[in-house]
Amino acid sequence: MKYYVLRLYKYMGSRDELVEDELRKLGELIRSRVSRNRSVKYITMSVLGRNRADGMLIIGVKEGEEAEVQFISDYIKSNFKHITVGEVKEFGRGDSRSILEMLVNF
Repeated sequence: MKYYVLRLYKYMGSRDELVEDELRKLGELIRSRVSRNRSVKYITMSVLGRNRADGMLIIGVKEGEEAEVQFISDYIKSNFKHITVGEVKEFGRGDSRSILEMLVNF
């Protein structure tokens, strides 16, 4: 399984409650995508603080299913007004346990 990182950013001037609402909608989208394609894995992290919102999605896909990563990236860019996604980067290969260990040791 290949894992990709999508970094989430808050647009300057966006109110926290609007950002939180979009993050909740993103969570609902992710749950929907996972129920349709059980081979895709998502690891999500978000940090909300005073004047700051950062987040990260790590998406694990099997070889040949990379379109899922592009779909999520494009969806965020085109449907949300208060958060956006940065460049998609390949994070690594392996199982979800090895990816979590990489995060802990980061």
